[in-house]
Amino acid sequence: MIASAVKLAALVSGPEFAQAVLTHGAAAGVSPEEFPRLTASALRRRGAILDVCNALGAKGDEDDFYRTLAAIWLELRFEWQRHNLVSNYGTVRHGCAAPLSLALAGASSALMAQLESLLDDTALARLGEFAAQLIEGTHGVLSAEATQVSNAAAHAYFPAGS
Repeated sequence: MIASAVKLAALVSGPEFAQAVLTHGAAAGVSPEEFPRLTASALRRRGAILDVCNALGAKGDEDDFYRTLAAIWLELRFEWQRHNLVSNYGTVRHGCAAPLSLALAGASSALMAQLESLLDDTALARLGEFAAQLIEGTHGVLSAEATQVSNAAAHAYFPAGS
């Protein structure tokens, strides 16, 4: 198995990964009722990453593994963005953020930091810029009004029942 796949598999399989998720949950004040969701999220993430390591971890797969590693980082970045927005809006609207959102944002951020040790600085800078540009550039394209117009056009082109 290639070195970066071994390192990544060890990272998500080790007790530090589970402990980091639990620590973020406890620090955020996740209730005992919500802990199963936090745990399930961590287990899904672990399984998905291990699937990548097993499928693309052989000698000769380095380029595809590296691109997939970058995609995982982007997934985590966008996941962090979503949880961060939920937390921020919760704070503004209700005076406090949902503990589960805070914990999931923290866990995503912590795993991103670990993945960053496997990506080169230039690639990481490009990924960060790409993520920011994609999120910021969608405002006009993905506004509610633009989406409603697109949906109307789609329904005209693909009528119901066709």
